[in-house]
Amino acid sequence: PILNKPMHSLRRSRLVQLFFSSITFALIVFMLGLLEGLLRLFGPEFADDPYLNMTPLASFLSKREIGGVNYYKVTHPEYYKARNTIFPVKKDADVARIFYLGGSAGAGWPHPPRETASEYLLEALQAAFGGRKIEVHNVCMHAYASFRVRMIFDEIIQCDPDVIIIQSGNNEFLEKRTYLDDLKTRTLQISFLNRLRFIQLGRSYLYQWMFPEDILSGEQARRGTYTGWAIIERVSLDLRRDREQFESVKRHYAYNMEYMMREANRRGIPVIQLAIPVNLKDWKPNVSVNRLSEDELKRWRQLFQCGQLHLLKRDYEKAASDFGKAIEMEPQHAEAHFFLAQAFEKQGQYRLALEAYILAKDLDHTPLRSISAFNQTLRRTSSEYDQVYLVDMEEIFIRNAEDGLPGFDLFLDHVHATKKGNLLIAEEIFNTVLRENVLNEKSAVTTFARSDKPFHPDGTLYDEDRDFQVQTTLLWVYGMLHQYESVLRKVRHARQLFEEGERLAKNDDRELPTHGMEFVETVESIFPPYVEMRRKELLGDPVDPVKREEIMKNYHAFYEEFY
Repeated sequence: PILNKPMHSLRRSRLVQLFFSSITFALIVFMLGLLEGLLRLFGPEFADDPYLNMTPLASFLSKREIGGVNYYKVTHPEYYKARNTIFPVKKDADVARIFYLGGSAGAGWPHPPRETASEYLLEALQAAFGGRKIEVHNVCMHAYASFRVRMIFDEIIQCDPDVIIIQSGNNEFLEKRTYLDDLKTRTLQISFLNRLRFIQLGRSYLYQWMFPEDILSGEQARRGTYTGWAIIERVSLDLRRDREQFESVKRHYAYNMEYMMREANRRGIPVIQLAIPVNLKDWKPNVSVNRLSEDELKRWRQLFQCGQLHLLKRDYEKAASDFGKAIEMEPQHAEAHFFLAQAFEKQGQYRLALEAYILAKDLDHTPLRSISAFNQTLRRTSSEYDQVYLVDMEEIFIRNAEDGLPGFDLFLDHVHATKKGNLLIAEEIFNTVLRENVLNEKSAVTTFARSDKPFHPDGTLYDEDRDFQVQTTLLWVYGMLHQYESVLRKVRHARQLFEEGERLAKNDDRELPTHGMEFVETVESIFPPYVEMRRKELLGDPVDPVKREEIMKNYHAFYEEFY
């Protein structure tokens, strides 16, 4: 019948069909656009993340009106309670606004807020640019991985920053999660669709039904039970043990860091990116893996124990030989590399020691320190953007450490810097700001300086070694992460501080710091006999079985009670 119709009728029919199809398409686009607009105005906000599925985000900032002026205030429930970060919504023309992003190392934890790299930097910049008001807002969050730091970045970049400082890389393995497989990843790679709110909303509900194990909270980091148990029991984390998941962690980190660099660069905002330093010399790997079969494992254990025995007897050449042979059999065992590094260090072979310490850190199967792949990503990616300035704190700490081996001279624990370390970070950022003219203004002062203001009412300066709260906090960290020799040193130091506090309290009615003393006393009763028992077993000295059973019972009860 169509063939029998006149040609002009056929054309008219097609035009009518095209017209109604266009109207239908336009109506659909209009409805979707209306839905998108309503969701952006009134709906939840989602993370634009092609690797993870997350529930709606919690806002990091909220607006407050004070004296008729609108301010932003950091109100996220996971923000450090000791800080009160507030700044005007509208920035004055003469203000230089700087944001400092990252995890607890960037926050300067466990120091008081005044004794952090960001505060040292603020003081130095104020001295250098006396005619200009400087703001340095530390918006670092405890145990935040780069994908959560990026969420904060997406908010603060709307707040008219002049510079963004990023120090992120130590927390990438803390949250239990499952990275999307290829099928799921392919559905998320179209970045334009991924930014549409109605797509995000629909995908969120769909994935919560289809893949509930892959959903992370957009409000709070998922920490605690799983990771805490894995650390205490020395269990290899899934994200490190599974090769595909491990590679996904590295890709995701690279994506997050480049996203922030690229987005800031697009807006003309300078970024100062820190390569992450960590404690190499004085921190044993948390979890080591051994894949050898039974017969090979027996031989490996003999070499490993002989190496430890030679270290104990200070025969460092033989120790290095034993650990070297053990590593030939199982090159993935982190602790073997750590002990080999100690043997090299004791022989004065510091370059070899450094290489072995770095390998030990990278092979740790509970990685609580930034791995080398992350810093390599930062070095590579930062060079691709004009206004991204890499401050290689990893190399700078190595240059400033005793024998070129960063340890407790620059770190309080595995990643948190000492006062000396925080001053070093602040100084290097300060030098970068001046050298690269990041603030587009000539400074009156060219040398980093920080005035040590009295910390206590009696006029004394801050000393982290005299801060009982900081020292007991570190003791808790050392115990959790099984750093037994460090526990013994720290508990002796905490006891000395307490006894000195007792004497001072008697002399001048000063308040005696008692918070944490119960923990100190428990540690004193548990760890000295435990460490001594292990030393005897290594030396082949006899240990009373009844005594051993009692020591181990107390040891396990300690971890159950406090962790």
